[in-house]
Amino acid sequence: MKNLIILFFSLLTISFFGQATTSNKFNFKVKFDKDIPVENIDVFYIEKSGNYFEHVNYCLNISENEIEVFGENNYVIEVSFPTIIFSLKEKKTYHNHMNIETETAEMQKLFFLVNYKGSFEKDFDKELKFSHNKPNIRIKYKNIQGRLVYDVESIEVNYTDSYFRSSASGNSMVKINISKNLSK
Repeated sequence: MKNLIILFFSLLTISFFGQATTSNKFNFKVKFDKDIPVENIDVFYIEKSGNYFEHVNYCLNISENEIEVFGENNYVIEVSFPTIIFSLKEKKTYHNHMNIETETAEMQKLFFLVNYKGSFEKDFDKELKFSHNKPNIRIKYKNIQGRLVYDVESIEVNYTDSYFRSSASGNSMVKINISKNLSK
């Protein structure tokens, strides 16, 4: 009887405190304004506890000025997708106080994509578009009568939502490789 009670409480504990995990293949496209050339962008993600990529790559569609990110991720249910960072390489010129000499440095303009869901579902059909004025995108969702409804919001530079900031502030950033045979 004692063993039966221990077994019962063990199963009960697992069902209440266990975390459900799953994996999903994902594929989504991100568009950029014409003044943001995708060929000058590198793509990164921030590692997140409970959500990791089995594999991830991206390809460029230069004629449409978009990047397609695809792969497979494992995640704990209710843990958001790893934050994706698109880094635009630009040059910054510094002038000395008399404007006689100049110095050039590399600058990285960052565009953050935060998805509050664990992955991108197959029915995700919203446009994701970055601009210099709105370099951050946040994707939220609601379950309405068993159907996921997505809310995509472009966020200005000075946006200060604490969850958005914490989602984009890990301490390990991983570069995603470009898929050479799929670039268009």
